[in-house]
Amino acid sequence: MKAEEAFLLARTKFETAQAAMNSEADVLDLARQNARQATEGLAEKSQEVDGLRTMLGVDERERAVKLTELNPKSKGFFSR
Repeated sequence: MKAEEAFLLARTKFETAQAAMNSEADVLDLARQNARQATEGLAEKSQEVDGLRTMLGVDERERAVKLTELNPKSKGFFSR
């Protein structure tokens, strides 16, 4: 009788621990999914930022060319 009682108590402890472990495994899987999604989102945004930096560089070069066309470095009217 005592052996059966000890067995049932041990089995209850085991099942409780197993349920807690399964719960923690689910939490870990969710954390991994969230981390993966965050990493993917960060990579996406990094590519977007790189593209915007490239466009900004092109725009700045075009602006410099237009400014040079508008204000050519020629001798002024008085220096003839």
